[in-house]
Amino acid sequence: MEQKLSNEAREDLRQTLLKEIGPEYTAKLDDADLDDLGYFLLTIMALGIKMKASKTAGVLASGVGVL
Repeated sequence: MEQKLSNEAREDLRQTLLKEIGPEYTAKLDDADLDDLGYFLLTIMALGIKMKASKTAGVLASGVGVL
């Protein structure tokens, strides 16, 4: 399934990349590239949040670190 960012999210990502990697690389990215990159970044962030939540739930269930 093809995932697309909103126009606003795509433009925010484009501006962030422009600051971070410069115009010489950013100019080569089309909307499809930004959609792929944005979806990848969102997926990685979601996995990180799930891992953190899972770790927190495990700590709470075990009673470790709970006063």
